[in-house]
Amino acid sequence: MDAETTLKGQISEMLRDEDFGFEVFVALKTGEVPVRRLLFYGDNEKGNFKRKIQDTIVQTVKDKFLGEETEYIDAVRLADNQKKFYVITQTEQYHPFDFLNTPEEMIDGFSASECGNADGIIFRFRRENKVIWAYQRIYPIAIPNRKKQNIMARFVSTEKADYFVEMPDQLFTITQQVDLLIIDDKIITDNTTLMQKHFKFDYFIRSSAEKAVETIIQIHLVSNGEKLKDYIQRSKPQYARKMMRINEYNVVNQKSEELLEKIQGTDRWKDVFQIEEGKIHLNTYADVEYLIDLFDERYTVSEITGDEFDTDVKKLVETESK
Repeated sequence: MDAETTLKGQISEMLRDEDFGFEVFVALKTGEVPVRRLLFYGDNEKGNFKRKIQDTIVQTVKDKFLGEETEYIDAVRLADNQKKFYVITQTEQYHPFDFLNTPEEMIDGFSASECGNADGIIFRFRRENKVIWAYQRIYPIAIPNRKKQNIMARFVSTEKADYFVEMPDQLFTITQQVDLLIIDDKIITDNTTLMQKHFKFDYFIRSSAEKAVETIIQIHLVSNGEKLKDYIQRSKPQYARKMMRINEYNVVNQKSEELLEKIQGTDRWKDVFQIEEGKIHLNTYADVEYLIDLFDERYTVSEITGDEFDTDVKKLVETESK
């Protein structure tokens, strides 16, 4: 069973009926405990405000993350630039939502004075021991008059007329948007721009690229591994994005001797690399990109026509074991 099927199954199971717990929290920009609980007035009344929020967010999650055309792919394939949902695995090095593990007794109620420090709204679904989090980014428009520099007002209708009256209390908007889901150690999102701007996603990209480089070095295929390290450390993250995707395919699992034999016996690759003493020597960054193409299996040949295709974007077909 692939990751997409598993994750969609977990979401469907959580939302299969209304017999789940639902709580709302606010993530703060700063603070020793950077999360607060949103408290609702009349929480137990039928048709209350909290229930309206729950119904809205549930429908949004179903429409966005369980749609028939919704596809999930591993975040290591970020360089493909596909309009799909990326699955990002949190690690010891990259865990932007670690604050969700804050013990319940340490979470205080959110107060109006903290509106200026609010960063996002987090919806928690709980069924028995299973939990799914949905995150909604708070943009400036969601908290009008955040600094209370303007006068807020609303209309009040009476039998005589509609009157314009001041609203001294701070407004706080909850929209229908869900930017990402967190399930166990997985983040699911189609908004990588949000991840880069607010959750240090470039760190994930570079650490994943470093892991890919170490994998290549460990199979002793390349004589100068420092060239690979220099390649991903360049200022633009696009180079690290290219490197990180090689772990998605099986070429990296082969022994260096086998790879060299296949490289030297294949028309596509036999004259591409400089081979010295049984290892590939990388002279330029162009050589590094050729090596990435090799591991990424960028070029495929039709078994029917023999034609070669540039398959920069592809999906590995999982065959059933006989």
